[in-house]
Amino acid sequence: MIAWFAVAMASEPSPNSVQLDLGLAVAGVAYEREFLPWMSGRLAAQVTSPWYTGRRLAGMSLEARPFFFPWKGTLVGVYVSPFFRGAAIKAVVGDESRTGWGWTAGATAGLNVEVRRLLFRVGGGAQYWAYEPEPGFGLTGFWPDVDLIVGYRF
Repeated sequence: MIAWFAVAMASEPSPNSVQLDLGLAVAGVAYEREFLPWMSGRLAAQVTSPWYTGRRLAGMSLEARPFFFPWKGTLVGVYVSPFFRGAAIKAVVGDESRTGWGWTAGATAGLNVEVRRLLFRVGGGAQYWAYEPEPGFGLTGFWPDVDLIVGYRF
């Protein structure tokens, strides 16, 4: 069993990875696939809550996101990544709550490091939140974004 694990860790990883996304306002799981030596695409399911805005909001979201690695030509090093997230949301003001749909779009840049098959990404950027199911409930506007991603390539 240990010998199999050692061979698996030493072999060339496939273009797939599974990830934990622990960014500024999200916690989720993701699947990513390499399409070109300098580009990958990712789908994620997340719990979202822009806690740092001072608003009582929460959502369940799906995110689509490409990652571009323009300077190295490989899926390590500096990356740039636009994203779009659609969500079912709940906003609370006082004793009243509203449910509806929201979305977030933005972009980040950062660094991807891989050690054997483990990947670590950290980056920052900006995003626009449109999490307002009804006027006066939720939030809209630009806010910071932080990537904190841990994954395993298989």
